[in-house]
Amino acid sequence: MRKMTSSLCALALSFFTLLAASCATPAIEVKSLDFSKLRDGSYEGSYSGSMGAATVSLVVADKKITGATLTRFESSPLGAPAKAVLDRVKESQSLAVDTVSGATYSSKVILRAVQDALEKGM
Repeated sequence: MRKMTSSLCALALSFFTLLAASCATPAIEVKSLDFSKLRDGSYEGSYSGSMGAATVSLVVADKKITGATLTRFESSPLGAPAKAVLDRVKESQSLAVDTVSGATYSSKVILRAVQDALEKGM
């Protein structure tokens, strides 16, 4: 009986491990950009991933983001708090900001849209 219970536990553990692995969110890489290379202007950037999409409009003056607007955001309701990441980028003048806890994927979607816009201004 113990052998059967042990085998069932091992089987259940394997099942839940595979289930958890299949639910992993896709990785999104956000590059580090040199803001000192930014040119003044208005730039739009977007990113579309398997679980969300975003478009941002940025205004750059004197090598700094002076305006940032999220013009399109598609996400589950759980991703809505990620909108705060845009303010973090503007405040820190960097893409190396903390993502919003519980909305990491959506935060990275917005960061990639910002990256896309900034790369157009370099």
